[in-house]
Amino acid sequence: MSEDISNAVAIVGIACKFPKSNNLEDYWENIKNGTECLETLSQEELEQAGIDAATIQNKNYVKRSSYIEDVDKFDADFFKISPKEAIYMDPQQRLLLEKAWEAMEDAGYIPDNGNQKVAVFASTSASNYFLQGIQDDSRFVEDAGGMQALLHGLDKDHIATKIAYKLNCTGPTMTVQSACSSSMVGTIMACQSLLTYQADLALAGGVTINVPQKTGYMYEKGSILSQDGYCRPFDESANGTVFGSGVACLALKRLEDAIEDNDRIYSVIKGFALNNDGSDKVGYTAPSVSGQMEVIGDALDFAQVDAATISYLETHGTGTIMGDPIEVEAVSQVYESYTEKKQFCALGSIKANMGHLNVASGIAGIIKGALITKNRLLPPMVNLTKENTKINFKDSPFYINKEGIDYTQKKPLRAAVSSFGIGGTNGHIILEEYIKPIQKRTGKSYYCLPLSARNDEDLRQMCQNLVNYLSQHPEVNLADVERTLQQGRKSFNVRKVFLAKDIRDFICGIEQFLNEGLSKTEQISCLSVSLVEPEICSDLELLSEENSLFADLYNKVKSNLTKVWADDMGNETVVSSDILAEQLAAISFLKELGVDLEVSIHNLEERGDSNILKLRKTIADYLGLSDDKVRDSNEVLMSVSSYLDCLTIIKNWWEAGNHLDWQKLIQQEKQNIISLPTYPFKRNSYWYVSSQTEGKEIPKIAVQVKTKQEHQHVRPQLKTAYKSSENELEERLVHIWEDLLGISGLGVEDDFFELGGHSLMGTQLTAAVKDEFLIDLEMDDLFDCSTVSKLAKLVEKRLKELIESMDDQEVDRLLRIEEEK
Repeated sequence: MSEDISNAVAIVGIACKFPKSNNLEDYWENIKNGTECLETLSQEELEQAGIDAATIQNKNYVKRSSYIEDVDKFDADFFKISPKEAIYMDPQQRLLLEKAWEAMEDAGYIPDNGNQKVAVFASTSASNYFLQGIQDDSRFVEDAGGMQALLHGLDKDHIATKIAYKLNCTGPTMTVQSACSSSMVGTIMACQSLLTYQADLALAGGVTINVPQKTGYMYEKGSILSQDGYCRPFDESANGTVFGSGVACLALKRLEDAIEDNDRIYSVIKGFALNNDGSDKVGYTAPSVSGQMEVIGDALDFAQVDAATISYLETHGTGTIMGDPIEVEAVSQVYESYTEKKQFCALGSIKANMGHLNVASGIAGIIKGALITKNRLLPPMVNLTKENTKINFKDSPFYINKEGIDYTQKKPLRAAVSSFGIGGTNGHIILEEYIKPIQKRTGKSYYCLPLSARNDEDLRQMCQNLVNYLSQHPEVNLADVERTLQQGRKSFNVRKVFLAKDIRDFICGIEQFLNEGLSKTEQISCLSVSLVEPEICSDLELLSEENSLFADLYNKVKSNLTKVWADDMGNETVVSSDILAEQLAAISFLKELGVDLEVSIHNLEERGDSNILKLRKTIADYLGLSDDKVRDSNEVLMSVSSYLDCLTIIKNWWEAGNHLDWQKLIQQEKQNIISLPTYPFKRNSYWYVSSQTEGKEIPKIAVQVKTKQEHQHVRPQLKTAYKSSENELEERLVHIWEDLLGISGLGVEDDFFELGGHSLMGTQLTAAVKDEFLIDLEMDDLFDCSTVSKLAKLVEKRLKELIESMDDQEVDRLLRIEEEK
């Protein structure tokens, strides 16, 4: 790798879902195996999608599609979005939000902790969810709660800011739209935000979901769509492209920071460029040789890379009659200005595998390029029978391989990626393999492996996913698993810590937990530990070898104790200064992690009162504890006599729901971030069924917006216990909440905001209360009274005030209105 890395960006996290590719591993398997992921649709599938028989039988109707499964599903409860609001969110927003969370976890960073400035650049296609089937439904805007609420969930403008809001990202945030090149442009803008220090971590994502999913298209001569439903870039029989669905998100970081922090690096973005064709082309939708040449040349210049060192080019490659020859001509002219070498660079296009993913096509190409550099394999081109005779590959820098080729050179593998949008916005990126320096790695006697989830069921699923992953990847280093789980996962309320010696021990511990379940954990605000006799102590010195913070604390306390022993205690020592230093350093270490402790001097009364008092004072002074937290005792308490003791205290403290600074437990220079299963979202169906879409292809378990007491989505697991309504007023308010949130079975102590309520929904709630009870509420009232029980008391008070201010005729009129309800 080049020495100058100041302008380089690392890809540190990836999350994706593409046709026949539920995750990154599936995606690479399909790429390296040359799998085509488009499908021919059956008559039944097309009929279920609402395609009429005449269209299906039309000779120009192409029954081919590229789609992803379960686009109706989403974990609304995880993101604190009410079921009703989720129904009115474009599935593109929902899916990209999940992938943004997963990309951050994959990078080893906790979403929504706000500790660093995170930028968000997101792109989405037009909302077919709205356009196909529901825009003519007269109920839709009213059911959604008004046009403003509708736009927040369906308009392109809100996709990036919705992610930033839910993940607490405070860096530059914007929706990026430039047609087919949108997610490429967003990725480059994310790189720019990092290199100008506007952000420390950046998310770049793109999503296209076609609704309905399983439909073909009507072929028209002269269009960019394929006549036979196959995408054949650079093939003699290429006749167009096929559009499909996909979603992906990247987590990016300055390379120098990623190296310093020992992050996992998929690939390095060495250079990039953006431009527009302007009017130098035959038409608005046509490509431009000069525009493409300029953007490719600019990216190479920025990267300070010789084109002769590029081994793979991921092209825009739509398989169109005009586009493919123009693209090869443009890039050939650029490369030939660097070198006279021929056929040294393999050429490919993910569109042959997956179809054209619209705004997500650019990021699909970037991820493919990153995986090529990571795995050192040049994958085969799909659907290539005979090379396009309009392209002179033999005398160009490029060749097309029909089989996968291992990259065996010692120098880093470089790949380039192009994405060109209709309208002329072009993007180009240069990627380089990251070769990690050899690490000095030593084993540990025990590893501390924390897992947590929002509820018991999610925790069990998380554990099962981890067992499956570790069983399939026995090469994984447990030290890397430890760091990833400690640093890269949010601490939820339901917790379990495993202390294990190796991978097999860890898997056995998880399997035992899955069989036995989670034991009830009591809340702990302070732990009691005991200083013990020297002969009981064992391997605390291991902590000095395994953690630099402990080593520093030990050296400091030993130096101080030696002086205290000489000055105050004389030769009559109470305990060995070395052993005491180790134990005090261990206690200090635990305090640094956030554990609140009180200390007992165990079984030392016979050594003399005066020395015990001196020892207690020495301990209290050193640890910064009050005298009442250092005492002598014969009770059997937790000790800090071994490394395992310390880890057990950490386990007990964190499992009890307390904060712990895991970062101080990590050996960053010896432990890597690795890919592990991300949070197991509990995805339910949220789908609007309108009069226009009933009977058409929608997910089988899709839900309608229901009337009062008919909501499919039930009360989620909450911190508060369920409590039913005790009077008619509370019952009426519960019904209002259920209609507004789309949830049945709500309790009077459930918190409006924890259920997914927000300020816009709050205005709808106050309006509903006005209609029901004829009283005015402000948003501040809702913040103060965010449960039904509290709100009922306020409504009762306001009703009394209203009645007391009325004369008899007004009261009679109010009662008649109430009776009519």
